[in-house]
Amino acid sequence: MASKIKKINPWKNIILFSFTTIPLFSVYYLWTTYKDVQIIEIFLKGFTNTGYLLIGFSLLIGSLAKFWNYFDTYLHYRKQLGIIGFFYILLHGFVGTLIYVFPNPLILWDNFWVIFYGILGLVLFFVCYCISEIVVIRVLGPKLWRRLIRYISYTAFILGTIHVFLAKYTVWQEYIISDRIFPPISLTLFVFGISILVFRAYVFLFDTFHLGKDTVQGIISKNS
Repeated sequence: MASKIKKINPWKNIILFSFTTIPLFSVYYLWTTYKDVQIIEIFLKGFTNTGYLLIGFSLLIGSLAKFWNYFDTYLHYRKQLGIIGFFYILLHGFVGTLIYVFPNPLILWDNFWVIFYGILGLVLFFVCYCISEIVVIRVLGPKLWRRLIRYISYTAFILGTIHVFLAKYTVWQEYIISDRIFPPISLTLFVFGISILVFRAYVFLFDTFHLGKDTVQGIISKNS
């Protein structure tokens, strides 16, 4: 099974996968947005949400493979998920600047922290992209490289998640007090992102303190 999966072009697979999620997210955004929006904004939301989803999957696979061998066969997708996701998020920043900031430069001041966290996250993801080449891995050594890519990518993901929270918090409040059934896609992805970070925190504790299932059960039985 593993050999068959590795023969598949991971770049092609991730791009084809994204070509299904981009229109789905665009349509869902249009369906759950009760306001007039530009066509370019509809498509941009598809790319933005897909980018966040792909990067989230890139981080999640490693944590899942820590406990379930099934996900080992998908570890070689992490690079493609992260890089393609980064370019979709970069597109979000570029097009967003054109359609939001240029017509109204004051938006920079009104949304300073939203933009600050977003740009900082993009910069760190760009660093991850730059050090993902084989030449850099050979220079740094696999052990140091893995540590750097993990800390930088998770820091960037945390910043991106904060960016989403600050940008969409008022939209989520409106949804909560309304009678709408289906939540904004940004809220769903935010919960997805928080779940990834919580799971990664557990993996960190597991690695640092060996808090496996047996250990936790032993602590409980000892104190009961």
